[in-house]
Amino acid sequence: MSLDLNEKLKLDLEEAGDLIMANPTLRIMLAGEPGIGKTSIVARLQDLTGMDAAILDVPGMDLGDIAMPVIEHDTRTTRYYPNARFGFHTGQPMIICLDEYTKGATPIKNMLHPLLEQFRPRLGDVLVPTGAWPNGQGEGSLMFLTGNNETDGVGDSLQGHTRQRVVVCEVRKPSYT
Repeated sequence: MSLDLNEKLKLDLEEAGDLIMANPTLRIMLAGEPGIGKTSIVARLQDLTGMDAAILDVPGMDLGDIAMPVIEHDTRTTRYYPNARFGFHTGQPMIICLDEYTKGATPIKNMLHPLLEQFRPRLGDVLVPTGAWPNGQGEGSLMFLTGNNETDGVGDSLQGHTRQRVVVCEVRKPSYT
């Protein structure tokens, strides 16, 4: 399935996972009611790809949790090194979930925003890992955002400059049929 940016869809959880796998360079925002399992897509993607995952709990983060400035004395410059717990330093493709992105504080969203770039996403000064998936079925890291519908009244919002970089997909409630 191929999409243009800003196209809005309504999917079930399985379809949402398939969409993320089929479009690794798109930044897909999964929006839906609280508690319907948007973050659970990470486990399914791990099973299908064999990749490690980094789930970033955006509203619970502070700037120091994401990256720290490091002084390069030889060049008299600074660089930002991402926190090792995310695994960006391994160079291996990975699944990156910016969980509850729409509830994050503005400085945190600003620090994470370079991850949303389509062609050279990065965290701090480290590019998102690329390469073949461990299962050999694809290539490149998979990244997506989650949040609730703005109409749910739980404090979610997406700024215009972010909305231009993501495909918003509404996730339906799971059914038992």
